Amino acid sequence: MSPQLLVTGAFILDELIYPEKHKRDYIPGGSVLYSALGASLTGVSVGIVSIVGKDYPTDLLHKLEAKGIDLSGVSRVDQGGCRCTMEYAGDGRKINFASNGLSLQEATPRFNHFPKSWYRTHGIHIGPALYDWQIELIAEIRRNLDVCLSVDVCDQVPLDKRLHYVWMLQQADFVLPSEAEFLLLTGRPQIERLEEEMRLFIQHRLKSMIMKRAEKGVCAFSIEQNALAKEPALTGLQIHDVTGAGDAFCGAFHASWLVSQDLKYSMRCGMIAASFALEGEGCEGLLNATLQDFQSRFRQCYN
Repeated sequence: MSPQLLVTGAFILDELIYPEKHKRDYIPGGSVLYSALGASLTGVSVGIVSIVGKDYPTDLLHKLEAKGIDLSGVSRVDQGGCRCTMEYAGDGRKINFASNGLSLQEATPRFNHFPKSWYRTHGIHIGPALYDWQIELIAEIRRNLDVCLSVDVCDQVPLDKRLHYVWMLQQADFVLPSEAEFLLLTGRPQIERLEEEMRLFIQHRLKSMIMKRAEKGVCAFSIEQNALAKEPALTGLQIHDVTGAGDAFCGAFHASWLVSQDLKYSMRCGMIAASFALEGEGCEGLLNATLQDFQSRFRQCYN
């Protein structure tokens, strides 16, 4: 039987360098890890479609399975996996991929990696790896499957490919850019009329755009409601590491939408999942959280 939500993207070993130069060497990461953990906190069944190298910690993969995440769609290769260095600074982060091991291109799965027994899934979330990989995968999914499709936006798109990339994003049901990624997609230096600009972006099959705005929270515009919805950032958190928070939001948002069809509720579930990501190093906060923890924090934050 197929999981309700499939999450696809790359498993990556991350070297994290923080502004004070504190460094963590190659901890398990990758958008697919954080999105799957965020989604699983909602109680929805989750499967991962990805490629993993032999140096990715086996004990972590076992922990994912123990949390009920199905790894039948994960292909394991007998070589070093994808590695990158993420250096955080006041103006964001810089990402550099290592030359040894799998390249990001080699670490991202194609449509033929999806188990045929999973073709009846309800939803698929595509992580933010490579723009051309996303374009190809969106086309294949729309050609072959009838699913609710969400895409987290890639922030490295050449100018001459931007219009085609935007058109392909508009074939999804949901796109989930950050504020900076939205500016990249629209070619604008700043957002002046948020609601109007989000409304103009939503065309073709696209139902909603959900924008992640860090400390400003989250906002969304949907065709059905024809209005801008906002959720403020949660307060009182002990923020330890921002890595993966946006990915966790995306996974939990999509999972919650599949069972509720409620935009505001799904945004709030995404915020709760992201809060667990923020409170631990790497994936520790999400990995240690349970469904009961998730529900308790939801009630505490949203009464």
